[in-house]
Amino acid sequence: MSMADSRNVRSRARRAASAGGDRPALDVENNVRAVIHRSCLLLDEERFDEYLALWAPAGRYRITSYSPDIRKDLVLLDLGRDDYGHLLSNIRNHEHMPGTFSRHLSVQLVEHDEETGKVDVTSSILVIHTDPEGVSRVFAAGRYLDVFETGGNQPLIELREARLTTRQFGPGSHIPI
Repeated sequence: MSMADSRNVRSRARRAASAGGDRPALDVENNVRAVIHRSCLLLDEERFDEYLALWAPAGRYRITSYSPDIRKDLVLLDLGRDDYGHLLSNIRNHEHMPGTFSRHLSVQLVEHDEETGKVDVTSSILVIHTDPEGVSRVFAAGRYLDVFETGGNQPLIELREARLTTRQFGPGSHIPI
């Protein structure tokens, strides 16, 4: 979805909301919020098969950041759902940071385009890493820029861009943001 398309979706959503909104739109928003929060819990618990079930078949996962040094966006990872699933299935086969991750998320903006059934969501995210000795530190900070399909029984993640302000990670830090 281009930036112009995204702005059009948001504009239509604002018009619909100012017209009074209705119960089905609120239900969609609540269901989307539930999927976002569930996705964080499943990642925290490394239940990757259940996490992938929240994704649309044509889903895409990206990690991006802006580099002030080169004044450009960096694409750190860009995978379709199948490749993302392969990465997740192999995480335990690779060296990774000992300890646990905890995602803390706040949904900031939900914009529903009833014509297309798409929902754009902007959330702030902090990922905290706690090492085996119990020392916690911020691992990553940024936003989730999500696009959801809402045509089925539950909303499915069509696109998740983890847009980070954090740009430096230690070795073995390939757990998804």
